Amino acid sequence: MAIGEAEEMVEDLGMGTRRGGKEEPVRAVGDTTATQAGSPGKSGDAAVVHGRAVVQMDESREEHIARLLSTVQREPANPSTSQSWGLGSDSGGHSYFDGEEPPPEVPKKPSPPEVKDTVKDKDLEYLFQDPLRDSSLDEELKRDLLKKRENSKYTEMLKFREKLPSYNKKMELVQLVRANQVLVVSGETGCGKTTQVTQFILDDYIERGMGSLCRVVCTQPRRISAISVAERVAAERAEAVGEGNSCGYQIRLQSRLPRKQGSVLYCTTGIILQWLRSDPHLSSISHLVLDEIHERNLQSDVLITIVKDLIRLRDDLKIILMSATLNAEKFSKYFDNCPMIHIPGFTYPVKEYLLEDVVEMLRYRPQSQDRRPRWKRRFMQGQMSRPEKEQKEEEYKESWPCYARTLRERYSDSTIDVLEAMDDDDKIDLALIVELIRYIVLNEDLSSPNAMV
Repeated sequence: MAIGEAEEMVEDLGMGTRRGGKEEPVRAVGDTTATQAGSPGKSGDAAVVHGRAVVQMDESREEHIARLLSTVQREPANPSTSQSWGLGSDSGGHSYFDGEEPPPEVPKKPSPPEVKDTVKDKDLEYLFQDPLRDSSLDEELKRDLLKKRENSKYTEMLKFREKLPSYNKKMELVQLVRANQVLVVSGETGCGKTTQVTQFILDDYIERGMGSLCRVVCTQPRRISAISVAERVAAERAEAVGEGNSCGYQIRLQSRLPRKQGSVLYCTTGIILQWLRSDPHLSSISHLVLDEIHERNLQSDVLITIVKDLIRLRDDLKIILMSATLNAEKFSKYFDNCPMIHIPGFTYPVKEYLLEDVVEMLRYRPQSQDRRPRWKRRFMQGQMSRPEKEQKEEEYKESWPCYARTLRERYSDSTIDVLEAMDDDDKIDLALIVELIRYIVLNEDLSSPNAMV
């Protein structure tokens, strides 16, 4: 039944009752007396008692209206209006007439309790920390650092660190980080910037009694580099990686987190982008180090763009950009000509060994019995080649006899024969590489940590 029909039925009760299609109005005869309109005892009669209209009707109509109101299940908009019609309502909002017992309340099914997610996302665990200063922790970190300097493992690692080119720039790096919000660090591969810059920042805060405010995050382009660098830094600090110590790492679906305050975290670029979805300001991070920024990709470019906007909102956030190439000027210009510092690499005397030197040392012989050059084999097999390769082969055939004569002065005939057969540019001789590595390992003169193949 529609709500409008129910309201119309109730309105009819207020105006009067219908008898055989004829409407009879309600009459009021006084304030203290009751007078019935119509014959007493008949359905549809109305009376006024103490100024209040009371409607009398047959039981069938009364039940019909009660069912209507129960079906609608709506509380009256104006309680005073409903009282003027002699209607009441129970706690469930169902209406009933004066003198009628309210329907029994149906017990409601208890709603299931709300389950609150009390377990944080593991990827956001390090991010969601309160960056509050803890004086007791500051003193504890300071004592721990002084104690480490008496540790034999730490001092042994410190001797190696002091040989790195970046260690000679320690004080200059620390001063630049203190004085500037953004700093670009360029340095050749092997100078130690990835492992040392983060430690310089952390140790500086600890020595100044502010270790609890230092939370350094360093991004890496690859997961394996984030893990290996974190393990190396932890070893240099005579600690285990993660486990509540000063250095840890976090990659997708795997993490070994450091302590909450006074720590360094190495992670992939994607982790930072995920953090920004939950905390666009990276509120708990004090230093963000973007390493290997010269390896341009979509994630790193997006992160650098976001960081440029972020530093306008967080003037306390320090940004350190590190590149292994000399294009640091581009990044400096992008960040409003921020300061730059260059760390030189190692310089060692280098001795080069050519392919003919390696073949001569190893007395190497290829396993293949077909000693014909590639151009001869392809000619015999009837294979066609591209014009540019044909041109290179023609040049090679013309220059080889002259070059072979110069080699005969320094190398044996067997070495020259092997070189003539090894002209397939599309194939890597893995057997030769294996023999070379074995030779380097077994010979102490060549077995050096600085040897490169």
